[in-house]
Amino acid sequence: MDLADLSEEPLVLLDLPHSRDYFRSLVAATGTAPDVRYRTQSYETVRSLVAQGLGYSVLNQRPATSHTYSGAEVAELRLRDGGPPLDVTLAYVGA
Repeated sequence: MDLADLSEEPLVLLDLPHSRDYFRSLVAATGTAPDVRYRTQSYETVRSLVAQGLGYSVLNQRPATSHTYSGAEVAELRLRDGGPPLDVTLAYVGA
């Protein structure tokens, strides 16, 4: 699926620092503007709103299940025009 194909659809935005800018920039990179219809700081609320058919979202983690807490189901689609992946750094305190 191309992210640009969703430009006319409502976006459910995970509205957290850094995340909101990253997700909006992914859509903007396709030459379109996102139609942000819902904003939430809860990852699971994003999934639930999408499962209810209220819009689409872009998330950068894959949950263990396709079912939301309410029992509704969401589908994971890979984006062809989603831009570069995020760099991930892991740090820990050794014993």
